[in-house]
Amino acid sequence: MEIRQYSSAFFCLLLLLATFSSCKKEDIDNGDQGFPLTLTAEKPDRNVLLTWTATKNSDFEAYVVVRSLSPTIDDEAPASGVIETIEDYNTNIFVDKTVPFVEDVYYKVFAKIGGRFLASPTIHVRNDVKLLDMVINRSVFDKENDLAYFFDSAKNSVFKYNYSVGKVVDTLELPGAFDVRMAIGNHGNGNELYIYRSGNFSLDIYNADNLNFITSISTN
Repeated sequence: MEIRQYSSAFFCLLLLLATFSSCKKEDIDNGDQGFPLTLTAEKPDRNVLLTWTATKNSDFEAYVVVRSLSPTIDDEAPASGVIETIEDYNTNIFVDKTVPFVEDVYYKVFAKIGGRFLASPTIHVRNDVKLLDMVINRSVFDKENDLAYFFDSAKNSVFKYNYSVGKVVDTLELPGAFDVRMAIGNHGNGNELYIYRSGNFSLDIYNADNLNFITSISTN
């Protein structure tokens, strides 16, 4: 009888210890002493792939990814331009799918540990965007290819006009669009048509040759 009581008590003690252990914050190695965050960027397409060193610390709270259009980013704490907060210290990778439509973009990653921040160096990413010499308006002209693109607000459509044949050769319907601004540009190997609708916070990009939709880029 006594053996059973001792066994039962021992089992309860193990159960309590296991419960306490599961509630305790994970004890991980302190890997930030004297080691600032590194940060690298790749740009396989329109997106930017960011990778940084994982910071293992029992007081870890989050990684904070910051983006800026200026090379000057606050080194002490993320004051503005935060585009992502990651609370898993094992996740040290982020894909920026809303890269601004500008040539130069800057990134920095902070690790929030307790009441302080570790910061990576600021890195520069060159966005391979080149706007052609066109007027951004309801009508744009591609002089090199003898083409023009006109927006008709009454029909909520963009018409592609070919001067060589003297007629409209393609139409892009924009349901609900009452006003737009357009531009022709070049990204990589092909011409593109950029359309901004009034009231939206994104720039819609289309293939200028066939008017097929490609992607949207945040302008916010």
